[in-house]
Amino acid sequence: MNTTLRPLDVILVHPDALSKITLRCELDKKLISSLEWGFVLHPDEYKNTRYSDIAEGSVIDWGVPEGYDDVVQYMSEMTVPYSLPIAGPAENIISLRRLVNAQPENIRNGVAWTTGTACHLKNMLQ
Repeated sequence: MNTTLRPLDVILVHPDALSKITLRCELDKKLISSLEWGFVLHPDEYKNTRYSDIAEGSVIDWGVPEGYDDVVQYMSEMTVPYSLPIAGPAENIISLRRLVNAQPENIRNGVAWTTGTACHLKNMLQ
C-alpha cells in the first residue's frame, strides 16, 4: 500500500495498523481517535477492515476535488448521526465503513466515493 492514504483507505485499516499512520494535523488525530473508539465499542468490527499491512509513516491526504455534494449528502443520510461526544463519531465511522464496504470495488474506489467519504469525515470531525 502507498504511504499516502485517502480517508476512505484509513477507515478500512485494521486497528493493529493504525499506529503506523503519522498524525500531521488535528483532523488526523480526530479520525484516528474516532476509529480507535469504534473498535473499543465494537471489538468485532475489525472483521470489516481491509488493510492490515500499511507502511510505517503513512500519511492521510485530505485533498479533494470540488463537487460530489450529492454523495456527501447520501453518506450523511445513510450513517448514524454523530451528535454525541466520542460515541457519535465512532458509531458514524462504523456505519460509514459498512456503507463503503457494501459498494462494489469499482464504485468504492471511484472519485465520487473517495471524495464523498473525505468530505463527510471532514464535516463530521471539524
